[in-house]
Amino acid sequence: MWLKADAITGSTLYQRNTNVLTVPSWTDSSTNGTVVAIVALPPADTANDGIPDEWKKAHGLPLNDPNVAKTVNAEGYTQLEAYLNPLAAP
Repeated sequence: MWLKADAITGSTLYQRNTNVLTVPSWTDSSTNGTVVAIVALPPADTANDGIPDEWKKAHGLPLNDPNVAKTVNAEGYTQLEAYLNPLAAP
């Protein structure tokens, strides 16, 4: 998706509750000098705890409980760590 960025700051601010993303912006000759940025919306997160609903569904966790992220699993990791660790693996 192409999104025009703020003309003063040259960027768009990300706010989790409004799905607006902060990204570097640039001008390009193909846009006639218009500042543009490529953005992607974050995945749905009903509890707003950093764990996407899709991951919670796949692991049988409740979608609207913000305390799930802090719950320690059988391996000794919080659910948030369990979600994030594979994302950081090389």
